Amino acid sequence: QALKAFQRAAAINPRSSTHFYHIGLVYELMAAPSSSVFYYQKAVELRPYNPQMRVALGEGYLACGEAEKAMECYLVA
Repeated sequence: QALKAFQRAAAINPRSSTHFYHIGLVYELMAAPSSSVFYYQKAVELRPYNPQMRVALGEGYLACGEAEKAMECYLVA
């Protein structure tokens, strides 16, 4: 239900990075790293200087086996 609620919120306000971050977090908790990366990327596009979102994206990349991309996120954060 949390996923659906955040998806509805993102549809209503697609300029809110927080909604996309939380969708990514839900997918991360569901062990779906490629989906979490997709939504974390959207969050970072909206708030590129937010370290929490960059670290989350890095964690998603790491879970997908993309260590170099993860390191880039950590360094920018």
